[in-house]
Amino acid sequence: MTLHPLTEADLELILPWRNTPAVRRAMVSQHEISLDEHCTWFQRLRQDPSRRWYLYQDDSGTAQGVVYFTDLDPAQGTAFWGFYARPEAPAGTGLQILFAALDTAFGELALHKLSGEVLAQAEATHELCRWFVDTYPTSAEQGQAQAGEETFYPRRRLLDSRLDAELSLAEQFDLLRVVDNARYPAFVEWRERRYALAISEAGAK
Repeated sequence: MTLHPLTEADLELILPWRNTPAVRRAMVSQHEISLDEHCTWFQRLRQDPSRRWYLYQDDSGTAQGVVYFTDLDPAQGTAFWGFYARPEAPAGTGLQILFAALDTAFGELALHKLSGEVLAQAEATHELCRWFVDTYPTSAEQGQAQAGEETFYPRRRLLDSRLDAELSLAEQFDLLRVVDNARYPAFVEWRERRYALAISEAGAK
């Protein structure tokens, strides 16, 4: 079982999965998506480093679902995740997708915290979560031991987004590019006043 980065060639394959009523009910955007809209979304996705989408393939190489990571924050090692399976996927596919997603999150993406949001109507995800809790610790034993040394990071605070007025933006760009304009915006203090700064990517040069 493997995850492969989603490509433009995969779009027509996964669109019918995304448009099934069961998947649409579990999504924030619940309308039926056209192919043109799907392609436009993919072009935006390719330019957004905070999102990664993957095609899940089982041991036979058959595509069985989609995994996605959003709000990727490399500096903090955090992200949100979600998935959906193709309608005809065999029983147990959701669990296999979960394991593949965890391998990618804590391996390739080098995360240390993975969060998820579940809508009330996402019944398949509810069942997966209940299975994990109801069968614990047996369910946990199916996981894989971490490879390498554990790492821990402090929770980000507002003060972590403070810029030094005496330094150039170039010197502080690595800090500036990972701030969250809504939750912990960049700011600078100057002459007893605090000034907030917002940053967003404007595209290629």
